[in-house]
Amino acid sequence: MTGLVRYPAPISAVSDLNDLTDVIISAPEEFQGLSYNGTSWVNSHIPVVSYVKNAESTTITTGTCVYLFGSTGDHATVKRADNGSDTTSSKTIGVAGADITASNNGPIVTRGYVDGIDLSTGYTAGDVLWLGENGAFTTTKPTAPDHLVFIGVVVRATNNGIIYVATQNGYELDELHDVSIVDKTSGDFLKYNGTLWVNDQINLGTDTVGSYVASLVAGTGVTLSNNSGEGATPTIGIGQPVGTSDFVSFAAVTTQGIDSPDNIAMYTSTSGTPGDGVVIVYGSVDLTGSLRFTVGSYKTTLSSNQTTDRTITIPDANGTIALNEVTFNTQTATYTLALSDSGKIVQMNVGSANILYVPTDASVNFPVGTSIDILQVGSGKTQIAAVSSGTTTINSANGFYLRAQWSAATLIKRAANTWVLVGDIATS
Repeated sequence: MTGLVRYPAPISAVSDLNDLTDVIISAPEEFQGLSYNGTSWVNSHIPVVSYVKNAESTTITTGTCVYLFGSTGDHATVKRADNGSDTTSSKTIGVAGADITASNNGPIVTRGYVDGIDLSTGYTAGDVLWLGENGAFTTTKPTAPDHLVFIGVVVRATNNGIIYVATQNGYELDELHDVSIVDKTSGDFLKYNGTLWVNDQINLGTDTVGSYVASLVAGTGVTLSNNSGEGATPTIGIGQPVGTSDFVSFAAVTTQGIDSPDNIAMYTSTSGTPGDGVVIVYGSVDLTGSLRFTVGSYKTTLSSNQTTDRTITIPDANGTIALNEVTFNTQTATYTLALSDSGKIVQMNVGSANILYVPTDASVNFPVGTSIDILQVGSGKTQIAAVSSGTTTINSANGFYLRAQWSAATLIKRAANTWVLVGDIATS
């Protein structure tokens, strides 16, 4: 038999997966598998992926955190997770592995790697990721009342970044198996009833151990009301309101035991003896700080900045307390009076002509009756003038200049913005 014998073309041999045209193997490692990336089958550590349906009206993009919303057809449905509520956070299942358009199916990685996420700004490899708002993740750990859901960690922080997903939901107190919280209200606490931890309001009679104040006992001259039962607010009465001002007055009160027994007595107008607002001291009384007397809305305070002991004898030759301590305020240039100058001697120690100004009441409101002494210590002639002559009036019979070195004069406030100047003064 003769004729032409044809043999088929030789078939090329395939020795491994990488020889296939649609497979790309790069640095294979143990436990890797092949996954399709849309173009080729590539080797990687295979993530745990579920195919679900997008229940949102817009596309869920790669890297978006989602929660289990429900189901439709043969697929579970998902929406963007959010840490603002239990509904949108407690059922967080993973991160979108690719864009999923509205009402279509796509992959959600529940455990494993997700790439193709822009992590070039604000992220570093190793950052811990938490559920944020509207499907986003954040490196800032949420605090109550936001809900805590762990998402994963950053693996590669570039514009083609990779995260490893391992979602883990936080728990609320009433989700623990030995806790039962029902109809919680502000002020509740957690107590053990022998079986479970339950919420309840505190009852001092049954929920506390040890001693507490059951009631108050009124002493002599004191009255009590509303002084029984849990939550009571006792009212203490001593005959008049107390604590509404910095000083409180009492009627016909006698105090004892200050420095020596029975040595100080206070009288008010109600007692009539020996006179209105009189304080009588028998022996000596040690006081720390200052002593204040109040008449109407006006207060008089006795205080001293002395550094040595001194004695005030009552009565003195005129039947009054003699306080002869003088305070100087030395100035070396033109000067405007301050409120602290009341009762002082202002020394003008200036070598050239100078002015001592009296401010307006709007600037410094000296009380009517204020007296301020002025002494010219320096050779420069001192003039007394108003800061605003159209507002403040200074009356004088002999001029507004201290006559010479060591001359002195006194300014006395007679009325609002009205003063009189008396002393060793001249017209120029």
